[in-house]
Amino acid sequence: MMNTDELDLYSTFLSAIASELDEEVLTSNGVLVYDKKTKEYLVGPEDKIRENNLTGSLVALSTVSCQVRGEGRLDYAVDLGQVKLSPVGQFLNNTTASTFVIDAMLPLDFHFSEQALKLMGEDLATYPELKPVVIQNSSYQKGIKEILGLEKADKIISELTLSGSIKKLPPELSKTIVFSDLHLEWDTDEAMYMSTGKIGLASVGKQEVFAEVDGLITLTKKRGGDAMMVYLELNEDTWYYFEYTRTLMQAFSSNTAFNDIIMGEKEDDRKSKGKKGEDPYTYMLSSKRKVDIALEDIGYK
Repeated sequence: MMNTDELDLYSTFLSAIASELDEEVLTSNGVLVYDKKTKEYLVGPEDKIRENNLTGSLVALSTVSCQVRGEGRLDYAVDLGQVKLSPVGQFLNNTTASTFVIDAMLPLDFHFSEQALKLMGEDLATYPELKPVVIQNSSYQKGIKEILGLEKADKIISELTLSGSIKKLPPELSKTIVFSDLHLEWDTDEAMYMSTGKIGLASVGKQEVFAEVDGLITLTKKRGGDAMMVYLELNEDTWYYFEYTRTLMQAFSSNTAFNDIIMGEKEDDRKSKGKKGEDPYTYMLSSKRKVDIALEDIGYK
């Protein structure tokens, strides 16, 4: 749960939440069982508890460590307006150490230049020194089962295992950026999720990538409006940057062709009114100076 007063995460297991205004990160319904082997109480659909590879949400409480873990469709409990986050994965809350980590596949969707995305995707997909994502060990494998269902997901996993690519990317996976593996750790003092380690990148627009990249992703809870930063680095001289806050997405890259595309677009093409009740949205070109300041402020470089 996200405590909306204190801007902090906490877990409950068959107990009351702190406030009705608090936001769910993951919830599970079904049966309550005790697993003697793992020494955990579990709540979830009966078939999911019997066979973990099935879809659905599950929450478990360890009687040994008092850790709470869960898996399924997640919600980071950050509001980014027309920037849509659809994480699927697992969380682990060590209540003794007060740590909260999430490992997930993350489809990230927002209005952006298709031409610029195509250029970015091709740049990432053809970069020769990136380590490929191992699907068998990836959050992507479980994630697409939740998103597509078992039958469609198994077909895609088979295609990836045999050929390393998908014959036709389904609409559910054809998002602005899809991360196959994203490890986020919650920072209580900063009210922020921060990525650690390599970032698994599945696709950019319609371009498959399936590679691990360096970089940093942050999602920040703010009373004046939540914020997101995405920095993807192939090497020190090749990188892409996105920052969203208060209805504005700013992007910049070491790739001047990417920047030129955004700079050359008409203002109306960079705007989206959104659905009824949604905040307006605009994207624009940022600057190298803003990128440097943002990374320095967070201690990345």
